[in-house]
Amino acid sequence: AYSAGFETHRVFLPKPAAPPEISDFQKPGVYKAEPEASDMIGDAVPFKSPELAAEFIKEIAHRYGATLVAITKTNPDWIYTEGWRGCPEDYDFSEMPAHWEYAIVVGVPMEWDTVMSSPQGSTSYEGYDRSSTAALRLENCLKYLGYPARTHSPFANYDLLVPPHAIEAGLGEVGRTGYCITPELGGNCRMAIVTTNLPMAIDRPIHFGVEEFCKKCKLCAESCPSGAISMVPEYDGMVLRGYEHWYINNGACYNFWRESLGPMGCRLCVATCPFSRKDNWLHDLARTVEPR
Repeated sequence: AYSAGFETHRVFLPKPAAPPEISDFQKPGVYKAEPEASDMIGDAVPFKSPELAAEFIKEIAHRYGATLVAITKTNPDWIYTEGWRGCPEDYDFSEMPAHWEYAIVVGVPMEWDTVMSSPQGSTSYEGYDRSSTAALRLENCLKYLGYPARTHSPFANYDLLVPPHAIEAGLGEVGRTGYCITPELGGNCRMAIVTTNLPMAIDRPIHFGVEEFCKKCKLCAESCPSGAISMVPEYDGMVLRGYEHWYINNGACYNFWRESLGPMGCRLCVATCPFSRKDNWLHDLARTVEPR
């Protein structure tokens, strides 16, 4: 019942009804396949500098409900090669839309006690709902300022991959689990992206020892009931789209999830990760000392 309360919100969240070149330029609240001229956004409001634009976006994203926010350039390597929302089957998916220049990555945690009740007693919907809502609010704000924007989120669906953009934006590092592990929340972070062409100062990748830690830890792999997480110490040779990282057997994870655990799912890799811990003096001390 708790999880369903968040999932109910999903049907009310809007989704693009036209290709990016059309839908991303429609006014807030307008989602038409064939919009009229009056449905489109106006001239862009200029900012004094990319740095001030980034500062504004981060503050407003926090006010909209984001716990973490960072900015990077959108990478064409991490765009899905087909099936973008609102696009016909014969749409040309080979080129990233020019206005998807920047990716604003927002993240929120799932409730810690819920995560620690994995498997079956936990839910991702609370994080999905909050990150999706924060991103859609940010999308509408950008459009009011005259900038095209598109939300990529759990409940509004994605046209691109989130973890590599989050890592490139400096929110965290990739871990053995294959997703982004952040200094503040560990793997307990549900993320969304807003693509836009507002010129902003971008953030840089960070390094706080996750890769070195994951090589020795393996708690997530040992606790994974489907065996989807690799146990090998090094990911040398594990290449996806030209990037090396530990490989996750997505089919094994998904099949075990659906066949054995039902809709509430697992998340044991999040719960067992030493980086996924509440803020208190003991865990804060460990987070401060471990990278050093």
